[in-house]
Amino acid sequence: MAPVFRPTWVEVDLETIKENYKNIKRYVYGAEVIAVVKANAYGMGLLPTVGALAGAGCRHFAVATPDEAFELRAAGFSGSVLVIGPAIESCAPLYVKHDIETVCPDENFLNHLNSCGAEQGKRAKVHFKIETGLGRSGFAPEHFLAKADKFYSLPGIEAVGIMSHFAVADEGRNGFTERQFERFQKVLKALDAKGIKVGIRHICNSAGTLLYPRMHLDAVRVGKILYGFCPKTIDSPIELNCSFSVRSEITSVRQACLGESFGYGLRYVCRDDDLIAVVPIGYADGYSRMYMGKSFALVRGRRVPVVGSICCDQIFLKVTDVPDVAVGDEVILIGKQGDEEIMAEELGDRISTSACEAFNMFRGRIPRIYKNNDKEHGEI
Repeated sequence: MAPVFRPTWVEVDLETIKENYKNIKRYVYGAEVIAVVKANAYGMGLLPTVGALAGAGCRHFAVATPDEAFELRAAGFSGSVLVIGPAIESCAPLYVKHDIETVCPDENFLNHLNSCGAEQGKRAKVHFKIETGLGRSGFAPEHFLAKADKFYSLPGIEAVGIMSHFAVADEGRNGFTERQFERFQKVLKALDAKGIKVGIRHICNSAGTLLYPRMHLDAVRVGKILYGFCPKTIDSPIELNCSFSVRSEITSVRQACLGESFGYGLRYVCRDDDLIAVVPIGYADGYSRMYMGKSFALVRGRRVPVVGSICCDQIFLKVTDVPDVAVGDEVILIGKQGDEEIMAEELGDRISTSACEAFNMFRGRIPRIYKNNDKEHGEI
């Protein structure tokens, strides 16, 4: 790992990710857990996260883009990798070559995969996707059933699974999710009546997994909850802990005077003789300018306001009420310090977005440092 010269980083606890996986695995009983590690494992780091989860016994992984799947293969990971993102025909030959599973949402892509499989003398591994209500992609149930015999007999295709995707499970229990599951079940029953072996059946995302045990089928696809992101609308039936924190340090402290303005635009005016600390993180790191006047940080176990304009590389904290505050003190932007905690959900709420997006804004030049990263963790 490259040295960290600037005292700003994301700390990822791989042991917590493993424990979340184990708790989910126990909860779903005999169903497989497909660990969704898209978007650089939701910002945790793809290769260390897959290494940790594989070490915990996870056998199935899903990514969103071809490059994520190819990165895993290039790193030597030979296990099950499923690309759940859009169908990209130019990648089909590489999927076949590298034994990468792919979601198939339409007949054109299926025929292309079949041709690629035949050309290489192999079979493309496919999870057929059925459209049940999300409206993004997938076979219409009637069309799929009408041609199922043909689809499942193509010589260059190995059907390893069938899936669909919930649209509103994150919003809690609702009739629409129930109807989606019913539509999917009708397709599964019709295929069973034809004597067709469909492989693993899966429809539940993270929220569906927590809310609907009867819908777990053969596998569940979980992403957010692996890392401790749990929708606020759901009272989780299992223990899930946050696996990350965003940290920095105070680089300077100065005494400001009543009435003094500072920062770009001079948007903050001291209402007292304020003690102001500077922290080396800014909007170029993902700490958005939209947080101006809304957010807080933790210093010495106390919640302190972020004041003034968010700079490209720095922010200001009002630390007047923090005893003995000094240069080098730890600053928590997301995470726990003493009895106080700032959660990703809180930051997301400040700018009307999700916890996942709020955390994933912290990328680019902010390094990931792995806690509990021994030989049992983080290696493919």
